[in-house]
Amino acid sequence: MIQFSKKARYTLMVTVALLASVLLSTFIVPLFIDHESFRKEAEKELTASLGYEVTVRSSKVSFLFHPTITLSGIVIRNAQEALADKLMTANAAVINFGFLAFLQGELYVSQVMLEEAYIEIEELQEGQHNIQFPDKIRGLFPERFSTPRVIMKGGRIHYTPFKSRGMYELNAVEAALNMGEEGTLMLDGSFYLSQQHFTFTAEGQQKTSDSLGQDFALQMKAQIARNGKDPADVKESIGYEGVIGREGEKFYAKGQGAFAINDIKNWLNLTDLAAAEDHLYDVLSNKHSINGGLEVNYRGHLMSVATEKMTLNNQPLTIEGQFSFADAVKFRIASSLAKLEIQTKENTEYTADQIKLLMQKMLPHYVEGELNISIDEIVYGDVKATNAKLGGSLTEGEFVINQATVHMAGDT
Repeated sequence: MIQFSKKARYTLMVTVALLASVLLSTFIVPLFIDHESFRKEAEKELTASLGYEVTVRSSKVSFLFHPTITLSGIVIRNAQEALADKLMTANAAVINFGFLAFLQGELYVSQVMLEEAYIEIEELQEGQHNIQFPDKIRGLFPERFSTPRVIMKGGRIHYTPFKSRGMYELNAVEAALNMGEEGTLMLDGSFYLSQQHFTFTAEGQQKTSDSLGQDFALQMKAQIARNGKDPADVKESIGYEGVIGREGEKFYAKGQGAFAINDIKNWLNLTDLAAAEDHLYDVLSNKHSINGGLEVNYRGHLMSVATEKMTLNNQPLTIEGQFSFADAVKFRIASSLAKLEIQTKENTEYTADQIKLLMQKMLPHYVEGELNISIDEIVYGDVKATNAKLGGSLTEGEFVINQATVHMAGDT
């Protein structure tokens, strides 16, 4: 007979007990769970928390390695005034719980993974959207819950602006959000927009927060980059580093934006699909690059911006602006540029309708203010002008020129 030492027998007993526990929780316990009742309860809780009707096709509870809840065939119905019937559908939501915390009777969510989610966002009125999750999502995770990691795999996001003929479609959305202790967070992912590949990253540290979670301050660094089709292509990016936060009902931001763009027209076409469809930005026939920083200070409804070492086509560019976003958008902008070269393609025509549409987009009726621009040198083909100055005011969609001067070959 094989003799075991006391230590070996103790180790064997613990191992057998653990294996029995795993087998019991993995194969026996799930047999006693009423999955249909659990599915109905999940629908009820999600509907009450989000404020939207939620249906779940099936649910599954497993205990292999760690407790896991899988909700399959999720459908969130849209607001009644929205065009689309469904706000979101998802193939599955997989929720993992911490094993040791679960044994102690605590619900510690270690990870939430959303698989093949399709989200339809609509702007119902100017500034009003069909999705209001930020105001309601907190109800899903009471204080006893912790959600340090959220993952989206194979997602699609559609966004339709108010009175727009175009729809923004983000495909193959991959994202991972990690929230650590003491308010740290990291976000990274990628998506395709108009067949162009983008990546994004963000990292932050929560500085302050009140007991109700209403006021907060977050020190953060974020960037979105457009990747070229060829690996040798230069990556373009827009970034921000600074503080964002909220005090009462007022949001604020103080930091610096960073721009590294090789073709402004390409980015404009991506951010305004209707304008791209009408070829409004074809007036920018050649590539225009912009690089440098932009100081941003925003609080409540007031914002100021100022460039820092910024260039347009490698020429020094300065911009100083003040904006108010109260009842109407008001601005005061002063800008100066060292040199501007304008090139046009042969046999290119820009119609009066295109000019009218472009002016409507650049000068909307709800924006008013003052604009002053100075350019040291303008080159248009063989024509050269110097000391160009333009000053004017915008009211109700009409731009009135108050001053316009330019020097050409000794004349003004």
